[in-house]
Amino acid sequence: MEPKQNKVKRLVIHITEQEEKLIEALIQEHEMETGVTLSKSQFVRVHLTPSFRIARAYLVEEYR
Repeated sequence: MEPKQNKVKRLVIHITEQEEKLIEALIQEHEMETGVTLSKSQFVRVHLTPSFRIARAYLVEEYR
């Protein structure tokens, strides 16, 4: 049996120009500290991961 593969879907999130500038600044700061460049998508996913873990722990199976 093959392992279940996660399908990636595009999600459009509307943010203000100021919020986008803040994200870009945080990405740049991360790059200066670690030498690793993240895309905006990667950056947002990294910051959502803790919330995803909490949600998995508390959501009822039918909502997954």
